[in-house]
Formats: sequence, C-alpha cells, structure tokens
Amino acid sequence: MDDRRAQFLTRLVETFRVEAVEHIEAMTAGLVALERDEDVDRAAVIERVFRDAHSLKGAARAVSFSRAEMLCAELEAVFSAVKRDVLALTPEVLDSAHAGLVALEAACADPRAVPTVLQVEREEAALRVIRQLTANDAPPVPKARPKISLPRPAAPAAPPVVPPVVPPADAGPEHTAAPPATSGAESVRVPITKLMVLMQEAELLIGARINAATRAEALRHLSREVSARNRLRARHARSGVLTGVGPGVAGAARDAEAASERSLDQALRDLARTAQQDAVSLAAIADRLLDNAKNTLMLPCSHLLGGLAGTVRETARAQGKDADLRVSGEDIEIDRRVLDELKSPLIHLLRNSVDHGVEMPATRRALGKPARATITVGVRQLGRNQVEISVADDGAGIDVPSVVDAALKMGILSSADAADLTDADAAALIYHSGLSTSPIVTDLSGRGLGMAIVREKVENLGGSVSVASVRGAGSAFSIVVPLTIATFRGVHVEAAGHEFVLPSANVVRVFRMRPDDITSVEGRPTVVSDAHPVALVRLRDVLGLPDGTARAAQKAQPVLVLRASDRTLAVIVDDVTAEREVLFKHLGPQLRSVPPFTGATVSASGAVIPILGAADLIAIAAQGSSSAARWTSTPVRRPRALVVDDSITSRTLLKGILEAAGLAVTTSVDGADALAMLGAYEFDIVVSDVDMPQMTGLDLTAAIRADQRIADMPVVLVTSLATRQDRERGVDVGANAYVVKSEFDSDNLIDIVRRFV
Repeated sequence: MDDRRAQFLTRLVETFRVEAVEHIEAMTAGLVALERDEDVDRAAVIERVFRDAHSLKGAARAVSFSRAEMLCAELEAVFSAVKRDVLALTPEVLDSAHAGLVALEAACADPRAVPTVLQVEREEAALRVIRQLTANDAPPVPKARPKISLPRPAAPAAPPVVPPVVPPADAGPEHTAAPPATSGAESVRVPITKLMVLMQEAELLIGARINAATRAEALRHLSREVSARNRLRARHARSGVLTGVGPGVAGAARDAEAASERSLDQALRDLARTAQQDAVSLAAIADRLLDNAKNTLMLPCSHLLGGLAGTVRETARAQGKDADLRVSGEDIEIDRRVLDELKSPLIHLLRNSVDHGVEMPATRRALGKPARATITVGVRQLGRNQVEISVADDGAGIDVPSVVDAALKMGILSSADAADLTDADAAALIYHSGLSTSPIVTDLSGRGLGMAIVREKVENLGGSVSVASVRGAGSAFSIVVPLTIATFRGVHVEAAGHEFVLPSANVVRVFRMRPDDITSVEGRPTVVSDAHPVALVRLRDVLGLPDGTARAAQKAQPVLVLRASDRTLAVIVDDVTAEREVLFKHLGPQLRSVPPFTGATVSASGAVIPILGAADLIAIAAQGSSSAARWTSTPVRRPRALVVDDSITSRTLLKGILEAAGLAVTTSVDGADALAMLGAYEFDIVVSDVDMPQMTGLDLTAAIRADQRIADMPVVLVTSLATRQDRERGVDVGANAYVVKSEFDSDNLIDIVRRFV
C-alpha cells in the first residue's frame, strides 16, 4: 500500500472513531431518558436511537470494522421491533441495550486491536440476550460483511487465550499531570465559520508579509548607501579632497555630506516609524490569530457531559441504588484539552457521589427523601478565562467523624489536631492519598486515590477544587479551571543558576526576607506570612540542585508564598526576574510523570524554561526529600502473590498482570490447594476467584482469617459475581478488596495490590 493510500485510511479511521463516540453518547443518553424521564417523547427518542444505530452501522461498514457493524445491526434490530410495538421496552430490554452499547464502545475504541477474552465474553453475553429478545419477531440479523474493499490489518479468527499483558505499573495513575492521548485525540470537528475566521486572519498576514519585505528592501538600500558613502569618504581622505584644497571646494563637500546625513537620518526615522506601525499591526493580527486558533479547540461541554448519565446509571444499579443525573451549562465552550483532562475527575466525583453519598432507596424513603437520588452537574463561566464545574448530590453528605477516624489511623492527624478541626477542615481531608472510609476495596472505592487524583488533575490544569457538605443533606464539589491552557501568567525565578516559571495563580505573595525572620516550628524552618506561620524551603534544595551560586552574604532574599488547595509553602529563590504571559508547552512522554515539572516554555532567546507545579513542590517539600532523591530507587525484595482461579485463562491473565507490575507470582487451581500452599510457603497477598470447586474464594478467605499464622494476609477477590449482596458477602468473610471481572481494569488491580504490599 502506498503512503498516500495509508494516510487516507488513517484519516478515515480517525473520522470513524470521532463519529462513533458521538453516536454512542447519543444512544446512551436516549436510553437513560427512556428509563428515567416519564415526560419524554418516547417515540421520538426511540427513533433517534434507532437512527444512530443505523448510521453507525453504515459508518462501520464503510471502514470494514465487522465487529462494530454486527453490534450495531443487533441494536438496530431491537429498536426496530420496539418501534413496531412488537417488543415492549422492558427493563430487561433496556439492560440488554446498555450492555450492547458497552460492547460497542469497546469495539469502536480501537477497532484494529485484538479484543481481550473479557471483551469477547461481554459482547457474547449481550448478543445472547439481544437475540433472545428479537428471535420471535425480528428477521435474523445478517453477519456483518465488508461492503467495500478497503484494506485492513489482519486479525486472528478467534481471540487468543491470553490477552495482551499490561505495561509495568510505573506508568500508573500516581502522577497524572499529562495522561496519554485518548483515542480520537488526533482529530476534532470544527465548524466552517471558525475555519473561515482563521482564513481571514491568515490572509491579513499576507499584507504584513509584503510590508515586512518592503521594509527589508529599504534597509538593504540604506545599508548600500551608507557603505558607498563610507567608501567615498575614505577615497577622498586618501586623495586629499578634504585636506589641502581651497575653502570653496571643502565647504561644498561638507554641505553635500551634511545634506546626505540629513537625508539618511530622515529615511531612518521614516523607516523606524513604519516598522513600528507594522509591529503593532502584526501583533494585533497575531493575537487575533492565536485567539481564533484557540477557538477552534473550544468544544461545548456537552462533549464532556454526554456520556456521564450512563456512568451514574450503571454505578447506581451495581449497588442496588437509584440515581438520576441532571446537567446544565452544556453549551459553554472549553478548550478540548481541558475537557479531556476533566473527564477522569468528573467520573471519580460521580462514582464517589453514588458510592459514598447516595443512600439505598429504602433508607431514603425512611428519611423522607425520594427513593431516586438526584445528582447535578452544572457548568458556568466565571470570567474571561475561568469556568466552574459543580457536582452536587442530595445524599447523606460526608461522614466527618469517619473521615477523621481514618486520618487518625493513617497518622495524618494527631488527636490534638483532630480536636481543633472545623467540619470544613475535616472534609478537606478526603483529598489525602490513601485515605478511605470504605470497609473494603472494590472497583468503585476503598483505595483512597479517587479524590487525590481529582485534586492533582485539577491543580495540574492551574485550577482548584473545594467541597461543601451538610450531613444528611448532601455534598457539593466545585472545580474551577481555566477555559484554555495555551497561555497563563507566570512568575520567572532563578535558583542555582537556572531559570524556572511558577504559575501566578499559585503565588500568594512575594517578599524579601532577612535571615532573622526565620523561626523554627517542630524543628522545621518557618516564616510568618500574613500573620500565619508557613513552612520554608529553598527551591534549589527541593529540586536537588547543586548550590553553585550561593548567596550567603545576602541581607535579604526573595521568597514566594505558594498555595495549592489547602496547602501553603514559602520558597526561597535566588531572584525573581519577571511576571509575564507564558506560552505553555507539554513535555515529551519521557518526562510526563516526573514531578514537579508540568511543562515548559521558550524564552525570547530560544532557551527552554521548565514550568514547576506548585502542588508537586509542596508535596515534595512535605516529604522532606528533594525531587532528585525521589527519582532514585533501591532494590527491594519482590512481593510474592498467590493467584487462585480454576480457569487457566484467568490464572494466566492475572499472573501476567501482576508479574508485569513486579510481583513474584505462584498460581493455584482452587481454594483447598491454595490453603495448602499458604501453609507451606510465604506469600504477601492472595488474589482469588470466588466461584471455584472444592473450596470457594469466600471459604478460602474465611479460613485465612481463622488461621492466626496468616490471619493478616491481604485477600483480593476477583470475580464475575457483581451484585451488592455478593460484595457484602466479601466484606463479611474479611476480604480486603473485591474486583468485578466485568468491570475489570488492570491498572486498578495493580493499584489495589500495591496498596496492601
């Protein structure tokens, strides 16, 4: 295949992926509306879902993606039967349609990838239900066949036994400043009107280019004139024209030279004036062009909020709860890059609201609340370059005493500090990494990472997150982020001979400090800022830089007070050079996960200047070690894991994932065999299936808890049993974590295992 053909197919696939996301989000929203909203025009919604399935089927056929085409055809058959009133829109039908959409989303995310065993199982389960529903009415759905001869990568006829092993956990979610690009991130739909504005601005640059060429020619002409006059003057000096001649001749020469000087001076003045006018005009065009280029990246928030209703629905149903999502402000436009970064925090917040906030229907009725909870997501613009996204629920609110108890157990708080906490301060503790009030780790909660990730992602965007909660009435989270991340105001500082930039939004105060201003609190250097003591560090020490430019003799040193969320830090630098607009540049993939560097900018001289994240600096300083020390590691004993599962496929999958994460793994075929191994060998953690012959995972967990020698052994249950009752049985027998296979994510499993080993 020639390069031109390959490029065309690549563009075609990217276009399909963008279109697929839009259709799937629209179908998901339609299904949720049919299930939740009694006032909706059901016939119109059913028609839209049917048309979306039909359109996506055609698009999948055009690019020869048969799996996606087949799933669309099955969904189309269901809604064709519903349209003709021969199939009732029962909860079973809606559940099967949702399952089909989940499978379809996986098939469209990367159509060329080989599906994993779990993806195939999910698709087959959804198709079985759908075909049973339509078997007695709808005509059989033909197998999807490519209708055009577009080349496509070869794929095996059946899925391999072992799906691809995940990469090492070094690239896990601990630091999420710059996540990998998502599918479809290489393209975006832009309205023609925006492109026309860009074209008009670009056309204005043609005039600026012509003017610049004219000025350059004028400068060359003046340069030639000056060179010619210098040569003439030198020749006259050698021939004695200006010395030893009559006064009349000398005077005429001087007059001619003076006139030439005046002419040259006037030409230079005119050129300087027009050049200045060109500079002003070009600056205005460049600013407008940059603004309009940013505008092409602006997307309405509906692109972010469209698929969240399905997330709330599935999370609530998995826990036996009932919740409805209401959204507002979908038309407000935000930089697509900001929207991409906000997707994960919003999903965390919504799942957190359902899991921790929303009560069971019976409990809500007993409290006088509607059985169905309401979760709202609202977007509003605060200023020219700021937007607020709020996530609120009418659930139980934050259980402050439980949060404080968890913080005490983790050592985050002392008993004396806990006694002085306000409710607002206590609620802010939920952002600490590892803090959780859940009795068991599941795919939804218990790891204590969700809120920490939310704050980290938001702060890396230059934003902030806050929470307000009333016990029994609900919680409200507020995220404030910039509309765009292309430029921001930054403070330029120097430390150890290097220049850095800190976002102005995180700089509370800049002042000069004398050595006698430093005090000590609990053995740590401290300085008073606005009547409050603030921990004090040197930037070069935090970054681990050699002090090649020590200034011990200075009477006063510049200090910046930084704030990120509820944390504050005073940083000593060698110099504060400027505060100006900064053009943000992403770091390469090699440096994306290296705190505290979040990006870089380029100076007028072409030098690359690192941009530092305030939140990362504060976190590194709080750990009492430099970033250089944090990047080094010492060899440690590999933790040993025992994987228990009667399925060879599942055993091999789990073994590969855990070994890729650095664990030494032994496998066992059932609970009885595993219990014997635990008596003969030492392990650090058990990862077990539940439904097994001879001894189930629940019985194995209970036996482990009853044996004093291994009673503290962490146990993670990985199972296909997904109901709330199944999870509660896991809690009852003493499991530390419960992961559902249908919602399986290798990164989550690695995070859970690392929490315990």
